[in-house]
Amino acid sequence: MRYRLQADKGGVMLSIPYFNAGSYAIEVDGTVIEPTGWDEAQGSQANLTKTKGCGENRYIAVVNILEFYLTAGCEVKVKPQDSIKAAVRMDWTMDEFYGKGGVTKFSDNVAAALGIHASQIKVVAVYEGSVIVEYNVIADENDPDPEKTLNKVKENIAILVEEKSDAFGAPILSAVTEGEGTSFAIKAANGGSRYESVTHKGKDLDDVFAGSTPSYEADPYANVPARKRPTYSSPTNVKESENS
Repeated sequence: MRYRLQADKGGVMLSIPYFNAGSYAIEVDGTVIEPTGWDEAQGSQANLTKTKGCGENRYIAVVNILEFYLTAGCEVKVKPQDSIKAAVRMDWTMDEFYGKGGVTKFSDNVAAALGIHASQIKVVAVYEGSVIVEYNVIADENDPDPEKTLNKVKENIAILVEEKSDAFGAPILSAVTEGEGTSFAIKAANGGSRYESVTHKGKDLDDVFAGSTPSYEADPYANVPARKRPTYSSPTNVKESENS
């Protein structure tokens, strides 16, 4: 999907809601624009500043909304990425998590444990309970069989959980991934646990995040019902195209 602002000056911030969670790359002139830096207080990618140029972006994980800034005459390309979503609950406090390197160190640890590059780990949310981290594992764009690779990643995550590994930086209490054999159902974002009980290899696990309340629930998008596609109207001077 491509977006272009037809104007002589100025800019606009677009919020694109998606029905399903996923991972998306923002490109401007063939260059991938990395998301905003991490905001520890929010436990998410930081708000857009609208001062860092065309393509500044962030992904709001709880409500599946991609935000990016579009300047006059600039064209932004939104590219879906082959990925899986996952979450892990670790025996840590938030102070310990951020004191030991936060999301950067977490990404390094997860990548090393799974045998992939750290750039393929994208953290999208962190909140208490003890410490819960939501993240995406992204397949290499040159991978000839990304589905096979990501299925192997899910198997490796399951092994780490079953072994009670501390390979992610702290002892793993529980974890979930999407896909066959594992339930990853997100409840409405208006309070309470955001995950249903998990079944892995025919064995029922506890509602691993019961009672957890992400800080996102103070977000203005928190009233978007689960499984209902929000409406979105494109500004009249923004062209939207399916062409890649």
